[in-house]
Amino acid sequence: MKHWNSETMNLAILGDMIDRGENSLKVVQKIMQFKKKYQDQVCVLKGNHEDMLLYS
Repeated sequence: MKHWNSETMNLAILGDMIDRGENSLKVVQKIMQFKKKYQDQVCVLKGNHEDMLLYS
């Protein structure tokens, strides 16, 4: 994220944001903030970890 320039670049988050480490909630909250602020510049894809949570 520190190399991402929001003025000239898009950001793709490729899933698996949860289920690893102790900060899954903070990770999701941060991504939600980025998505709200930068809207069309941020694309968030669901990974298999999110998929498992939704269908467990």
